[in-house]
Amino acid sequence: MDLQLIKDQIPYYLTQQAAEGLIRELENYSEKTDFYTSRFPDDFLQGDGWKGFQVFDFQTNQGRLVRGIVISNSCDIDPENPRDIPSKVSFVPIFKLSNLQNIFEKTGMDPKILESKIRAIREQRNTSFFFLPCQGIVEDDYVAWLSDIHSMPMQKFLDGASRSKLFSLNLTGFYLFLLKLSIHFCRFHENLDRSPANLH
Repeated sequence: MDLQLIKDQIPYYLTQQAAEGLIRELENYSEKTDFYTSRFPDDFLQGDGWKGFQVFDFQTNQGRLVRGIVISNSCDIDPENPRDIPSKVSFVPIFKLSNLQNIFEKTGMDPKILESKIRAIREQRNTSFFFLPCQGIVEDDYVAWLSDIHSMPMQKFLDGASRSKLFSLNLTGFYLFLLKLSIHFCRFHENLDRSPANLH
């Protein structure tokens, strides 16, 4: 990860001590870095992991329940905020890292390339995947493929009988998550000249 880019985005409202602590955590990042917090057991926040999301499966033409991580902004999905239009929640399904490794293996990928890919995901150097390490309440290593975005009506999710919270990201995990989203979806340096032809 680009540490300078993260430093430039440290929020102004953090105390100097908190900001320095966050930078230290990011400088020494590994899959053993603390990633989760128990401070928000009842909140619904960006970066939270939940059971009970529904996706449409184009292979079976049916819906299915998945675990997922919330992409939507926390304010946009706060049930207390009044809405003119019923809100939706955007999320990315999460699945075990071992399942992704099996998918790569089935393609016949060279073992050395496979090992390098998995290591890059674990170290958060692959911009397409967000790695969720096995820690505390998260019982296995998970990943979110950031290209696989879905949405569903917020009320439908809130009314779901299978809905339950899996985790909330702590400050370190959350800022890594935001940086991954920014890089994956908002690349200003795309090496493409979009200016009108008559300006040349």
